[in-house]
Amino acid sequence: MIAHRSGTPEIGGCLAALEKQQTQASIEVIVLEPNGSKAAHELQKQFPWVQFLSVDNRLSIPQMHTSGLENCQGEIIAILEDHEVVLPGWCEAVLAAHRAYPQAAAIAGPIENGCTERIIDWATFFCEYCRFMPPVNAGVTESIPGNNVTYKRWALEASPLENLAKGFWENILHPQLLQRGFHLRLELGLNVSHQKHIGFFEFIEQRFHYSRSYAGARTLNRSWLFRIAYSVACTILPVILLKRILSCGFSKRRFHKELVLSTPLLICFTVVGAVGEIVGSLFGPGQSLALIK
Repeated sequence: MIAHRSGTPEIGGCLAALEKQQTQASIEVIVLEPNGSKAAHELQKQFPWVQFLSVDNRLSIPQMHTSGLENCQGEIIAILEDHEVVLPGWCEAVLAAHRAYPQAAAIAGPIENGCTERIIDWATFFCEYCRFMPPVNAGVTESIPGNNVTYKRWALEASPLENLAKGFWENILHPQLLQRGFHLRLELGLNVSHQKHIGFFEFIEQRFHYSRSYAGARTLNRSWLFRIAYSVACTILPVILLKRILSCGFSKRRFHKELVLSTPLLICFTVVGAVGEIVGSLFGPGQSLALIK
């Protein structure tokens, strides 16, 4: 399933890469498009084998995924972003991994940066995906990405649809699966290339909404005392997050120059993330989840 909420043209590369693997495995691709999308008609002509579903343009990405889940037929369900390009053999590797690990509820793969010419693209990539950039350790883990991830249908059906629609699945579904004793795995052969150009102010806006949505959901039913304490704790979040990103990035032994040059931008991103969490903890998630593209 692919939620194409941003309307960006990168989805063409995503679908073209999947099309090349149609002969390797029988795959069903569902693209969820907001009602009135101008891109849907052209995409349908270019990729007639893809199932395009129109959804209410007010739906958040998790709500779009939940809607897609009700329409897909497969026993293995993959979530990709519209700007991700799967590498050759990805579909076969997904099926092989799920056959090899029948008890794994979800299996995800590494994410490479496919936009390497601008420091802003490196900074946004490090901010979001540094821990999933190769090299990664394969095997059972407690942390997998919310994109480039594949689930067994029974793992998704174990959670009520209304819960899946409340937030991004890495924050909502994955902790629930772990609490129930299910395994999450990271496998090396399931690589995708992250190919998205994004501007500074656009990323700042998206980072704020993601952070507000995350913190708002975590503190929604908690006492005011807890929410105030949470917001105060968020004041040191930029230091924690920046240290985590830099430590992870340098441990990869790759792209150190790009990481150093990205640091001023990463400082901005982590500060904005902390502000978003403070606002979310004090005033709730608002409409932030629906504003994330």
